[in-house]
Amino acid sequence: MGVDFADTAAAPGNQAVVTTKQFFKVAPGFAYRVGDAVALGATLNLNYQSLALATPAFVLPQNQVFGFGVTLGMTWKISPGWQLGAAWSSKQDMEKFKWNTTAGRFSMNMDAPQTVTVGLAWRPAPGLLVEGDVKRIMFSDVLDNVKMKRPAGYAGAVPASLRFGWKDQTAYALALRQDIGEKTQVRIGVNHGESPIDPKDVNANLGSVAVVENHLAIGLSRKLSDKVTGSVSYVPAFNNKIKSSVAPHNVIELQAEHHQFPDQLSILRRREGDSR
Repeated sequence: MGVDFADTAAAPGNQAVVTTKQFFKVAPGFAYRVGDAVALGATLNLNYQSLALATPAFVLPQNQVFGFGVTLGMTWKISPGWQLGAAWSSKQDMEKFKWNTTAGRFSMNMDAPQTVTVGLAWRPAPGLLVEGDVKRIMFSDVLDNVKMKRPAGYAGAVPASLRFGWKDQTAYALALRQDIGEKTQVRIGVNHGESPIDPKDVNANLGSVAVVENHLAIGLSRKLSDKVTGSVSYVPAFNNKIKSSVAPHNVIELQAEHHQFPDQLSILRRREGDSR
């Protein structure tokens, strides 16, 4: 994730903002069936995160940290046609980012948010599956006001806190899966989640333009043999923009789309922002 803007402010000269954030998770886990109707599962989340920030006022180079968390889940087969699922993922506790500079050492924590998800699946007819999910993402606990530890007596441009102002987000998803014969399945789904960035916080988030609210997903799977299945999908994130409610009235905008094929994911086009 990240942006690379040559100019982001209504001021003379280039006001560049460049950010790069990577988050990688390995989640070994297990599942246990409790009778015929209930199954329980758990994973240990082993996380890697890197971050770089460059603004007109200061530069913090790429840095890497590790962390961990857990995820617990369950499914309950209510009846032959209905199944309930739920999952909870803890806040991912990450090590502190640390930057050694000529002014001294800077450090800050940037954990990943806790999430809670509930889903309900329904089979109204043979070969047809309908599923709805609701996910709550607790962004405000980790991306509202991120405190920066600075050297004693420091009075430079690196702030004492990065006030991103992200609010908690609820994402709603609805999907259909239809079997076509014995070898083919088609899928379509939509989801919506209000942007965690409000207009008043736009100027603090020029490097993290997470404002997309609606996605569409279309996919197809084909059974090629008893042991091999091929899949393809297309997922556009629809354009959305938010204008700052306070001066300078910057606008951040994002839309993206990607295609996924067996064993390959390629980002075909991403317009990561427009600030003016």
